[in-house]
Amino acid sequence: MSVTAFPAKARDPDVPSGLIALEYWFYYPYNYFPLLTNADLMNGAPIAGDDENVDLHQGDWEHVDVLLDPRTHAPLWLYLARHSYEGQFLPWNSPQIQFDQGHPLLQAAFGGHPTYLAGCGARPRPVTYDLTSDWLSCGSGRFAFRAATTPLVDMADLARTPWACWPGYFGEASTKLEVEAAGQPENVIDSAKHFVFVAGPRAPLRQAENGGVCSGDPAAFERAAGGGGAR
Repeated sequence: MSVTAFPAKARDPDVPSGLIALEYWFYYPYNYFPLLTNADLMNGAPIAGDDENVDLHQGDWEHVDVLLDPRTHAPLWLYLARHSYEGQFLPWNSPQIQFDQGHPLLQAAFGGHPTYLAGCGARPRPVTYDLTSDWLSCGSGRFAFRAATTPLVDMADLARTPWACWPGYFGEASTKLEVEAAGQPENVIDSAKHFVFVAGPRAPLRQAENGGVCSGDPAAFERAAGGGGAR
């Protein structure tokens, strides 16, 4: 994989091109970014603390990449994708990463679902000049998916997963404005305007680091990389 596939502002100069990317996708039925919140409630009772939302849309695809050495297939980097260019690269041996049976512990932020390392509290967003935050809530009622008991679906096998390259939207896209807003970077100006509702996301293999994959045979990309694929 070329590092140019990642957002320019998210790239880490220490991450080289040519690594193999194991890409894991997570689907959420609805997206609602918490714009105005009561900080005293968001950690333990986020539904009560969430006052106003933007970026409302049906369907939400989020992902992470595990970047492997192309020769040994040893994991070297973890990439946590987030809104706009806010993704983060972490060395696999980073002391910040907690592991469960060899798998990193990750957490989706409330509402907008960007991926972070496990934790609690506000995570200010650089793209909004820290005026808004993602929230990692640690109240009761949370649940987790453990790697050993969570089945994976190989998206590159389009005979079984034709939806992975579907050319439509995973959610309502009823107006031209919504469709245009879905593809624009998030920023304070967008929130101040009328981009409250946007279209649902594109199929996983048509977005993020997968440019051009659906124009060919995704399984061929997978085989060329040594058998790993998008999941």
